[in-house]
Amino acid sequence: MIKEADYSLATNSAYRIRSQYGWGDYSTPIEYIIKKTPGVALLPYSHTNNLELCRAKSESGFIQHDFLTNRSIIFYNDLEDFRIVRFTLAHEFGHFVLNHAMDNEITNAEANCFARNLLCPVPLADLLDLQNPDDYSDCFIVSPPAALVAYNFRSNDRYYLNKDMYDSAQEAFEASMMGYYHEPDYSLYYV
Repeated sequence: MIKEADYSLATNSAYRIRSQYGWGDYSTPIEYIIKKTPGVALLPYSHTNNLELCRAKSESGFIQHDFLTNRSIIFYNDLEDFRIVRFTLAHEFGHFVLNHAMDNEITNAEANCFARNLLCPVPLADLLDLQNPDDYSDCFIVSPPAALVAYNFRSNDRYYLNKDMYDSAQEAFEASMMGYYHEPDYSLYYV
């Protein structure tokens, strides 16, 4: 039996995660979110003993589950452009959140959907009336290719997003824009 990607699950999971950490910042604090999530850790390629082995597995990043500690480790190429690193972290974190046991076309499609919704929330794009991929890239601090995909898939993502979740996110963004919400100091969590 061929399983299809569950875009509704991936989309709404991204919004559930983002709502736990607040909507006050346009650019999702992905490192902060991952560091605050139990059961997952970050490891930059430059902090490993074998940079070439990591790059052989993936140029950008990958997730590996350690069954001895029952933790997942997201390895990522910290030498890439920070906007690419942000998407890589969100994508690999999507595999963790969605409990993917293997890496294949379906799980990668779900992880991509999760990442673009976590990093480029449609309710904020609608609220700010973002008109093109450049607007997405500037607002959400993602690479031009990631911005183009998020922009092109915005109708699909809007379709899969639960209406209550959409409304809640948009209300939280509006409250933040009017100064009713104060973001935590994320700088304490960045290396």
